[in-house]
Amino acid sequence: VMTESIPPVITIILPDGIVPTNSVNLSVTSNEAVKNCVYKLDSAANVSFGSGTSTLHSTIFNANDGAHSINVTCFDTSNNLGSAVKSFSVDTTIPAISNTSLDVGITNSTSVFDTQVNANSTIMIGTVSGVYTRTINSTSFVNVHSINIDALISATNYFYQIKVCAQNTLCTTSAEQTFTTLNADGTDSTAPVISGVNSGNI
Repeated sequence: VMTESIPPVITIILPDGIVPTNSVNLSVTSNEAVKNCVYKLDSAANVSFGSGTSTLHSTIFNANDGAHSINVTCFDTSNNLGSAVKSFSVDTTIPAISNTSLDVGITNSTSVFDTQVNANSTIMIGTVSGVYTRTINSTSFVNVHSINIDALISATNYFYQIKVCAQNTLCTTSAEQTFTTLNADGTDSTAPVISGVNSGNI
């Protein structure tokens, strides 16, 4: 009786790239039904996963932030061993916005801010609080950001939020902020705030 001796082809679908959580999904496929799958994370001991004989096995494991390697081995129904290795990283860092400043002009404004990790950025802006009719995107992953907002109306009050997303897909959105563009002649259009006045001062 001849025994089939071709090993199964194992493919690790997940994890892949940068994982934004310490709870990591492991998903493995094969070109034929396999059983008795085990995974080995870095130098840790083998862990059995999956159940029965199937072309798809999955589980969830925990991994600390940092770079990792996972090795998966499975047997087919003829006890041929197939394996696959994949590298990935875990990064649960949430980007934070700091050092914000705003340079306001007549019909434009430039928002400058930092993030502690490389991130892309988006400005959402409108003339009504909470209603943002425009978005300006910067797709570059940097930690020093400068976004120009053009085509504004002079002497107009605007509301805006900043959203940043790191390469691990985790995002932060700032609280709503406001500014008023300059008058057409370049003078400040913001009304003065008078305080500390009572009837005894008049």
